[in-house]
Amino acid sequence: MKKLFRAVLCAGLLALTMSIPAFAAQGSAPAKQGDFYVLVNGSYVTFADAVPKIRDSRSCLPFATTFEQLGFGDIKWDGETKTVTADRGDVAVAMTIGEKEIRVTEEGKTKTVAADVAPYIDASTNRTYVPFGLVADALGYKVCWDSAVGAVIIDDVDAILAGNDATYTLMDQYMAYSKQFAEKPYQVTGNLNADMKVDIPEAGQAEAAVKGTYDMLMNGMDAFQFKTEMNVTATGEDPMTVDMDMRGNLTSGVFYFQSAALAEAMEQPGMANAWYKLDLAGLFDQVGQQMGMSYASLLEMSKASLEMSFTEYLETALRSVPVTGVDATTADVLEVLNQMAVRQRLQEERLHLCEHLRAGRREDDHDPVHQRQQGHRLCH
Repeated sequence: MKKLFRAVLCAGLLALTMSIPAFAAQGSAPAKQGDFYVLVNGSYVTFADAVPKIRDSRSCLPFATTFEQLGFGDIKWDGETKTVTADRGDVAVAMTIGEKEIRVTEEGKTKTVAADVAPYIDASTNRTYVPFGLVADALGYKVCWDSAVGAVIIDDVDAILAGNDATYTLMDQYMAYSKQFAEKPYQVTGNLNADMKVDIPEAGQAEAAVKGTYDMLMNGMDAFQFKTEMNVTATGEDPMTVDMDMRGNLTSGVFYFQSAALAEAMEQPGMANAWYKLDLAGLFDQVGQQMGMSYASLLEMSKASLEMSFTEYLETALRSVPVTGVDATTADVLEVLNQMAVRQRLQEERLHLCEHLRAGRREDDHDPVHQRQQGHRLCH
């Protein structure tokens, strides 16, 4: 038990220090209507009569309901030509029953996009159905099929950005401040403090307290070095120390790490000084094949952000980051980024208040002892 616990805990801590934070916005889904769910801009669509159908291996949606959800208010049916149209400002979409093409008119210019499935009229509801994945592509929307849930996801990034009323003054200041670190070498030192719960196979859950320090050196987007030592105290276990030394290059995405604690936990003490290779770029590219994003494109976006305001970076990120499922839509990404901005603002306000209390400049409090006690409780 002790050996297994130490191995699991050690591996988990090392993975945690190398991991990239992930998110998953959890939401309840309504009852499924038709053959699959439909999410538009992060919200499930409810269909009054005609429901989603799969035809010729294509996800087909009722034209009127779907375009109304996307903000197209002027929807017309021409019985003579059997053509359905939808207008929203200077954008118009037209499709003719039985014809495998989509006509999109924007700013007075019309383009025709070939389709492998034609729109049709469903005999049971007398509603017009269209292969909406192809239509969404023609309109420049982000489209995803979540096979695990059985859902079509359609995101209009322009509409999502238009509905975002958040402001990013402090984030702009933070990005301007952090730019200097990409232009010259720098060093960061800090402390780690965490409480963990670890699931041990066939043994249940154990709790552990982790305290330690870390030291990081960086030279722009190239050389990277990270070193940490963590002291772990777990219920029913002997105290242990977990160490890691990592070095690598952010541009190439290749890293090397060393850990005597991991070698000991795996009962291979002779490997305490061995260096292990981690091809982060290769791992990301394997996952990225399914998401439509490579390590190189992620790196380029990161470099480009150095010349952007946070609002510009936000737009670039929302357009670039692929939609991967019902819990990772464009709206979910925006919510996470906005939460990051809020936390940054609260942290800035807290730091300013701490400085105010410590300096003893409160006009409504002339008791310096009381004031220092307040500052200590707030700032520590």
